[in-house]
Amino acid sequence: MLSKIISLPQQLLKQIRERIFATRNINTSIIESSLIDPEAKIGKYNYIYNTKIGKYTYTSRNVSIMQTSIGNFCSIAKNASIGIGDHPTNYISTSPIFYSPNNPFRIKLVKQKIFNDIKPVEIGHDVWIGANAVIKNGIKIGNGAIIGANSVVTKNVPNYAIVVGAPARVYKYRFSSINIAEIEASKWWEESIEQLAKRIQDFTEPIK
Repeated sequence: MLSKIISLPQQLLKQIRERIFATRNINTSIIESSLIDPEAKIGKYNYIYNTKIGKYTYTSRNVSIMQTSIGNFCSIAKNASIGIGDHPTNYISTSPIFYSPNNPFRIKLVKQKIFNDIKPVEIGHDVWIGANAVIKNGIKIGNGAIIGANSVVTKNVPNYAIVVGAPARVYKYRFSSINIAEIEASKWWEESIEQLAKRIQDFTEPIK
């Protein structure tokens, strides 16, 4: 009991630092069961469900995000869809009526879900997701990756890879393997804005 009393202020401070949404409508965006950092910015007409979004990450208009963990300093352009649900392709029907009791029609032909239509998505730090991009269930996107506009991501994306197309394929890497290793080791995305301001020159000159 004593340990619970002692830890309570820390829990309250954490909740103050972070925005915890059960169900809330903010700027015409619907956010449910999600944890949004106070320094993140959510655009208009978003739907965000069971998702964690890190500091200085922003979303543009009409973004849909479900069952996803997103790191710091990410940029998500308009109309992106992340963590969209799957349907079975090897059953007689693809309709959720036949595999989930929690379907849009509320018809309970099955007592429990027999097909996993939602798998968590993991998005690293400093990721840029272009307009109209689609990221399917269960995908992992590495730090510093770029997802081209209109791309459909069906496979994991390595750190600092640029992927384009439908399905998305690696077009190239942003930097050399040596530079990537140095950036990864620095973990700059964990630093405060005050710390980053002291080394602003590192961010205002191209890497050669």
